[in-house]
Amino acid sequence: LFRSKPFPTVKIQLDQTTKCLKVKSPFFKSADGFVMGDKAQINKDGTFQLLERADRIVKIEGKRVSLSEIEKRLKQHKFIKDAYAVSMETNRQYIAIIIVLTPEGKLTLNKKSRRFLNLEFTNMLSQYFERVLLPKQFRYLSTMPINEQGKLVMTNMKKLFEKNSTKHPKVISQEQSEKQNV
Repeated sequence: LFRSKPFPTVKIQLDQTTKCLKVKSPFFKSADGFVMGDKAQINKDGTFQLLERADRIVKIEGKRVSLSEIEKRLKQHKFIKDAYAVSMETNRQYIAIIIVLTPEGKLTLNKKSRRFLNLEFTNMLSQYFERVLLPKQFRYLSTMPINEQGKLVMTNMKKLFEKNSTKHPKVISQEQSEKQNV
């Protein structure tokens, strides 16, 4: 990770609530400082490293999208109990979705198909997002994979989309949408 050093007149600290970088500068009107949208680590030598966006905004083919907004929209569907969006990159960047289905969603998956659910969710999201921002891959899990502290770990989430992934929890179903190649 790249280390940065603030200018001599600029003071930095971590916002205790968000763990985002808080910057105090004579150039800001607020004496309290400004909380940035990036989580950060402040090192003992006074340097800092930006980690990840707190707002989970990603850029896909030049378009910005909130992964949290995609999840919020998906969770409104009667078949979805929980959803988590991740930004993936192979030869191009795309969005992948991890979904925990409701009992009704599980029943539909068993009666119809993964393809049916993928299209159902993609069509629903197309009302809110441009085509390039629609999910290209889906994973249907029995539960969200959490660590010992009860938190989702991004690297574990992304591993679910690797070929031949055998990570916990049990994958109920996985399929790549045909739209990946469009």
